[in-house]
Amino acid sequence: MVAYGVFIPLAGSRRTKLLKHLENAKHKRRQLEPMRPEYVQEALEIASSHPEIEAYRNAVARQGRTLTAGEVAAIRTWARDLEVKRQREERDDAMRRLHAPNAT
Repeated sequence: MVAYGVFIPLAGSRRTKLLKHLENAKHKRRQLEPMRPEYVQEALEIASSHPEIEAYRNAVARQGRTLTAGEVAAIRTWARDLEVKRQREERDDAMRRLHAPNAT
């Protein structure tokens, strides 16, 4: 096996474990890269709808940097999870109303 220009004679599970560590390190490095341009509009829309994200975006801008790919992924996941929670709450509320006795 060659890792970063160094030959490492490994076999079996040791080699598999090392490959997993290398892939994990590559993934973490990619998360620190600047965000991809195709996510700019979505990040702005999320920030405009959520004051917490807008405050974070402003803090990043004050540092003189752009959001990283990892930060944008976390923001997108947070917004998606929040939407799923809202939909679940609406559904649960509708079920309660459907099954509640008529108050009239």
